[in-house]
Amino acid sequence: MRGFSGRNASQREYEFTKLLDTIKKHNVSSYLEIGARHGDSFFEIVRTMPKGSTAVAIDLPESAWGLHNSQVSLQRCVEELKSQGYNTHVFYGNSQHISAINYANTFDNFDMIFIDGDHRYDGVKKDYNNYKHLANKLIAFHDIGEVSYNPRRQMSCEVKLLWDEIKENYEEYKEFIEWEVTGAIMGIGVAILPIKK
Repeated sequence: MRGFSGRNASQREYEFTKLLDTIKKHNVSSYLEIGARHGDSFFEIVRTMPKGSTAVAIDLPESAWGLHNSQVSLQRCVEELKSQGYNTHVFYGNSQHISAINYANTFDNFDMIFIDGDHRYDGVKKDYNNYKHLANKLIAFHDIGEVSYNPRRQMSCEVKLLWDEIKENYEEYKEFIEWEVTGAIMGIGVAILPIKK
């Protein structure tokens, strides 16, 4: 599956299609993505929303989980979506820094937040705690399938640890994991608000 950037998308097609179906079902019209990289997921998700919808990407290209050459593609993605009639914005910086949090808080709440930045347990937990109050309908996470060591980045992907901690707190949640595919297990988890009383 090729993304907006022309690169192979960092999503499994089945998992991502199920996410897009969920977004449509919940009539998402405002969106925040933490960790947008080249903008491939951002582009496809925003285009499922009505024209005029607001979408914000927060990304740190030079981070442990980012890529040094992704900023040009992400900026091009944001501008292309603007030209198609979407109210798109991007903030370059550490999502865990107060400047990024304050920036996100200048917008009204978002129907959906997709967390796909720092994949270490402490990092993804900070992103969740810093931004969950802005979500109206959905909070999604990438790479919930398994805890695994990434030799290229020399650190572990630990999103599953947080996902397993929080998912039962919600009235409903979805897990989209294509187990049959060989190679690293990815997976997308979607917590559907409200939280249980």
